[in-house]
Amino acid sequence: MAAEKKKVKPIDFESNTFKQMKDDMMSELNVLLREMERHGSEDGVMTVKIVVHTEEKQLDDGKPHVVPSFKHKIKTGFNVQHEKEGELAGDYVLKRNDKNLYQLELLTEQLDMMEEEVE
Repeated sequence: MAAEKKKVKPIDFESNTFKQMKDDMMSELNVLLREMERHGSEDGVMTVKIVVHTEEKQLDDGKPHVVPSFKHKIKTGFNVQHEKEGELAGDYVLKRNDKNLYQLELLTEQLDMMEEEVE
């Protein structure tokens, strides 16, 4: 009986070893770009984490062999910023009574009379 020819699978990113990870990356990249466009975001991030594990196993030939496994996790995210501006200034002065801070309307001639009424 002729010996079976064993498959050789290179460990590189160009081979099919990481095909599922590359497919997942492309899928997540498309989702990220679509969501960024939908929300008007200009910056996004995709993080790929690969966990490499090796385990020594005794196979059919009775010898110990190192068997690798590769797990991946892909995260994407982007910033959506909403901004409104306004100003609160100019017509009030900050005052303090015994208990609290308060704002008092700035009417220069009446400032002293108003201050007495509030306190």
